[in-house]
Amino acid sequence: MTERPRSSISTLHKKWAKLEDEHHQLAIAINEARTAGTDELDLACDIAYYGPSDYPMIARLLRALVGAVPGFEFNSLRRWLSLPGQFEQLMGSATPIIPVEEATSPTEQLGFGEP
Repeated sequence: MTERPRSSISTLHKKWAKLEDEHHQLAIAINEARTAGTDELDLACDIAYYGPSDYPMIARLLRALVGAVPGFEFNSLRRWLSLPGQFEQLMGSATPIIPVEEATSPTEQLGFGEP
């Protein structure tokens, strides 16, 4: 078993501070966009409303992501594409992801391995 080198408290604090700064900058940018009247982009909602055929490149990217990263979750997309078969239609022949509720083992919960 390999051990990960320990980081000093100072190094960890610097990383934490950097992440917190990035979080605040993102929150400020989102608030500025809302103030300017900009709508946030919600692809899951748009794909559900207009259909996957209006988003062929995004659909291909999502299928590639499912194949390349087993266990990647599409929770928002699954909620919006709630009619039977909608999510499967979008994903095409991509390997299905087992929802956590239906998984029987930790590896299935993460989507690892083949059934």
